[in-house]
Amino acid sequence: MDLQQQQLKQLSDWLNQMEARINSHPPIGGSEQQVIQQLQTHKVCLPLSFNHRLIIRISRVLYSMISSLTMSLTLSFYYTAR
Repeated sequence: MDLQQQQLKQLSDWLNQMEARINSHPPIGGSEQQVIQQLQTHKVCLPLSFNHRLIIRISRVLYSMISSLTMSLTLSFYYTAR
């Protein structure tokens, strides 16, 4: 369970960093040249924000947590119904 908590903390930190990075950029708009410049800036950020391994790890952690919770609820319901 400690590993799951650590991974969720890492995910939360990463999401907060990405949110701050996104919020630091001005809204898209203005001239065509401004839009092109903004797209170039976002292309630099794209590899940082789309980390395939992180997404796989997060999916596994969430699946494990849901499986554990489901098992606990099933056992709890089973023993309560008896």
